Amino acid sequence: MVHALREVWRVLTAGGVLIDDRPLAPNTLLEITAGKRVIALGSLDGAPGVPDDIAAEAALAEAMNNGWLVREADASFPCAIDWEAVDEMPTELSRWKLPPAAELQAAGRTLRSLGRGARIRIRHDTIMTRYRKPPR
Repeated sequence: MVHALREVWRVLTAGGVLIDDRPLAPNTLLEITAGKRVIALGSLDGAPGVPDDIAAEAALAEAMNNGWLVREADASFPCAIDWEAVDEMPTELSRWKLPPAAELQAAGRTLRSLGRGARIRIRHDTIMTRYRKPPR
């Protein structure tokens, strides 16, 4: 990861900006929504993403210690991703450990029973941090 940040530093012009935008692994929820109704299906295990988050934070700290980047601003905000059907959920969701297939099938039946407008969603917090390459 440090190597990748060194490459970013190399190609950024003086004063150039790097945006770190990523989901936070803990507190990720799986829900079904239908209008104002929210049915909690449970928390998703974010443990697979935690080592990546730790590695990213360590690499960014090293980049700042090396003087490659300066942290300017950061924020966190809620984010939700919705699908109309369980089978539309992409396999790229491997960052989170999804419930077993039987539970997802049951969620799909609940979703279909709620009719048009019902959605299955993943809700989590996202961080966004702006870094700038210092002038020479």
